Amino acid sequence: MKIAQYLIREGLEKDDKVTIMLPTGQSFLYTYFGTLIAGGIPVPVSQPAGTNNLDKYLDNLSHIVHDSESKFFVTYDKMKMMIGGVKDKTFEFLFTSDFENNPVDPSEYCSVPHKTKDDIALIQYTSGTTGKPKGVILTHGNLLHNTHGIGAAMEIKSTDVGISWLPMYHDMGLIGGLFTTIYWGIPLVLMTPESFLFRPQWWLKNMNDYNASLTVSPNFGYHYCVSRINEEQMEGINLGNLRLALNGAEPIDRITLNKFIAKFKKYGLRDDIF
Repeated sequence: MKIAQYLIREGLEKDDKVTIMLPTGQSFLYTYFGTLIAGGIPVPVSQPAGTNNLDKYLDNLSHIVHDSESKFFVTYDKMKMMIGGVKDKTFEFLFTSDFENNPVDPSEYCSVPHKTKDDIALIQYTSGTTGKPKGVILTHGNLLHNTHGIGAAMEIKSTDVGISWLPMYHDMGLIGGLFTTIYWGIPLVLMTPESFLFRPQWWLKNMNDYNASLTVSPNFGYHYCVSRINEEQMEGINLGNLRLALNGAEPIDRITLNKFIAKFKKYGLRDDIF
């Protein structure tokens, strides 16, 4: 609510777009929902993956913020230098430190706009690998229908626990991981993508530690575990609580799935999780 009030104080009006470039974690969640509460429309974008192809990344980013007609661009302080190359700025940069260093006085309470199922909840852009990124408009009704359908197909129960390491700008991480668990009211163990890439066994360890029963990943994630995790790293890990693992967002390789089950079956993994 504090972020919503801050955005309104800065001039955000109903249906104004807000580009959000933040790492997976609390700051992303608070900014995303703060934007919605304030009446704005979030436009999540990826962070640059190092300095390789930075010119192409900045060109795509410039296209997104202008195509979406974003009024604000929210990111964190370490990105100030990196995104300084965004061309023809017609929007205002806001940083997470602004929210922290400029607290809203409760006496300055502002009313928030009413939203319906037909209002826009998200503009999701394609990666831009084969052309300029293209935006897809999703309404609150679209997301409610989608997350309900996912949960119904998964037969989610109140005792389930989800786990995800996927980035929040990504469809599978944002909708399949985050929104679905929120809609169905179950806990979500949220890891950063970097923690999985550096220590893929942490994904499986957290399944054990938090009794996770549902998870999501592209095919790459399962292949990464097969190729990078050894027996020593699996000591003390039991995967018997995992009942369903979704695979999508890229081509699915049955050989990878068979290898994953074969490798981790001795740690309690069921053979019908996919």
